[in-house]
Formats: sequence, C-alpha cells, structure tokens
Amino acid sequence: MESDEQLKQDAIAQARLVKGMAQVDYELIQELKNTPEANIRFSPRPYDVPAASLHPRSIFRKPITWLYAAASVAVLIFAGYKGYDYYDTTRLGKKYATAFPMETLVRGDIDSNVDKELQTLFENVVERKDLSTTTKRLSELWEISNQETYNDYTDYAAYIGWYLAIGYLEDYEKDKAKSILKLLSSKYQDREYLDSTINDILNQL
Repeated sequence: MESDEQLKQDAIAQARLVKGMAQVDYELIQELKNTPEANIRFSPRPYDVPAASLHPRSIFRKPITWLYAAASVAVLIFAGYKGYDYYDTTRLGKKYATAFPMETLVRGDIDSNVDKELQTLFENVVERKDLSTTTKRLSELWEISNQETYNDYTDYAAYIGWYLAIGYLEDYEKDKAKSILKLLSSKYQDREYLDSTINDILNQL
C-alpha cells in the first residue's frame, strides 16, 4: 500500500465501510427500539435506488467511486435486513409472551415476596416495560433457580427461563434468547406443551 496510492485509498474505503456498517447496525437497533411499531414502514425492496438519484456514467470511471457506490448499496441492504430481522424477532416475543396464563404460574400470595417479585417481572415482559432491567433480574433468578440446593425459586425455574427468553426476544437479543430456549428445551422435555412451544419459536428464529 505504501507504493500504490490507489490500493491504499481502496483499503481505507473498505475500512470505513466496515466501521460505517457497525455504526449503522447500532444506530438502527436503537432507533427501532424507540420507534412505535405502528410507525415502522419497510420498502418491499430496500435495495432499490431511485433513478433520479443516479449520476452520469462519467463519475464511475475511478475504481474508488465504484467502491463508495457499492458501500452505499451494501449499507442500504444491511439496514433493510436489520430492520426486518428486528421486527420479526420482537414480534415473535410479543406473540408468545402470553402463551402461559399468569395465574397458572404465580399464586399471587400477598405474603410471598417471591411471588410478588415474579409477578411484577413477568408482567413487565408481557407489557414490554423496563426490559433491560427486567431481563437482568430474571437472568439472576434463572441462575438461582437452577442451583442444586432447593430454594424459593426452584419451583419457578421453567417459567423464569421462559420469560427471560421472551424478554430477550422483545429486546432484540436473539442469541441470548436462543441459548435460554435451548436450555429450557433440554431440561423440560417432559412438559410437552412448554417443549413444543419452545420448538415452535426456535424454528422461526
């Protein structure tokens, strides 16, 4: 690259493309998380470029110009894919958030701090409220509930894991959701309805 200026510029352009796509990824996810679902609209083909925006052929004579043009198209395609993936993942979370009626999971005993906390956390997931804080706490309880020693959360382990996975889906943390769902599927194969529901989700991710 020290002896070839064009090669040097091409390498710099590619480095900027990688950095730019990472930034687009982060900004797009943050924007989608803060945008009401009703306001999200996607073009059928996000990679289309309006004819009016095309420049005369003469500007494409230099390879570096072609590289920047390709980078722009790549970012558009990448952003379009991320948008669809975000929508599909969070929609899946919302769809299955109420798969198990709350009253069948938590007794709601006013004297039980455990029941009250779990009910609040589960409701947060259903209502998509304080997801980051909620999933953080559910993750802690998931570890506690799976300890070898019996404790107050042991009997709720399956449902703590379930709502943790759903919360991850709603917060677009797909890999974490998959990890929890696979653990649940391996641990609770005897609970047919839970296992089949988990497999339905995994097949759609």
